Amino acid sequence: MKNTRFLIGTDLFSKHRLNGGYFVDKSLFIADVIDGDDVVLIPRPRRFGKTLNLTMLKAFFEMGEPKNRDLFRGLKIEQNSDSMTHLGQHPTLFISLKDIRAENWDVAREMLAEAISKLVKKHRALWQKSEDATEREMFLALAEKRASSAERQRSLSSLCKVLYEVTGKPAVLLIDEYDTPVIEARVKGYQSEMLEFLKSWLGSALKPSEPEILYRAVVTGILRIARESLFSELNNLDVSTLLTPGRNHYSQG
Repeated sequence: MKNTRFLIGTDLFSKHRLNGGYFVDKSLFIADVIDGDDVVLIPRPRRFGKTLNLTMLKAFFEMGEPKNRDLFRGLKIEQNSDSMTHLGQHPTLFISLKDIRAENWDVAREMLAEAISKLVKKHRALWQKSEDATEREMFLALAEKRASSAERQRSLSSLCKVLYEVTGKPAVLLIDEYDTPVIEARVKGYQSEMLEFLKSWLGSALKPSEPEILYRAVVTGILRIARESLFSELNNLDVSTLLTPGRNHYSQG
């Protein structure tokens, strides 16, 4: 795929590759993720390629998209045979929290419910194959935004679990701009409610009671929010900053 032009404002990996956009080959970042810890938090400044890298990971790992193999032709990751065995082999969940900005907790809660609904709907074809009727009803309630607060809080972990059960493959979880809702909540005065929800929602997914359901998780944001407030229960969290030694592709963005 010949690079011919700059695609300004485009953070979708497939669009860059299919439309001839100039693309700095950071595909060995995929190998870093595969060879690294189960859960990685990558804080970076704005406009640093965070979303582009996550959409690249999504295109690489997600099952049921054989055409995605063409997106990686000619990139450095093709030369890494161990990593290439994971191409198209994992159910992959991608969710961005960049638009969760609200004046109060009630509105923010509805926006989170909408984001969860879209994610659940995207994977409807798989969770509908669950043999557990109660589980199917829960996902339907999440999709229709009538689920209970408890069901929403465990929605990420529940989705990872059902995808593992249906496909037999551990899930990859990609969360973009996880800190945007927290920053907004801090400014608008509902930080405690937001942190309470995110701590449960993220914690149950990033450290599941059944570790085999999650292959890798990558979380991006602008800030590293202190473990005490959000990631206190995650002893499996690796934080890769710009100053992290020995992580060439993390540190390059």
